[in-house]
Amino acid sequence: MVNRFRKRYINISIPEELVQEIDALVMRSHLGYKNRAELVKEAIRNHLRRIAVEETSRLNVVASPVDTILYGTLPRKGL
Repeated sequence: MVNRFRKRYINISIPEELVQEIDALVMRSHLGYKNRAELVKEAIRNHLRRIAVEETSRLNVVASPVDTILYGTLPRKGL
């Protein structure tokens, strides 16, 4: 039986220079990251929220960043 609530993951390619920067940040224990995946997921979430806020401001639409990301209440660039 397939668990439909289980998170699915994909792989992405990241240039080696960027991986080295990410690893350097992970090594700084005071930042609290346990591994590079944790840092990358947080960075992507933060960037998506920032884009959503900017789009919401630009279009003067009342929607939360989460609504914008999850439900597509605003048009996406480049599609």
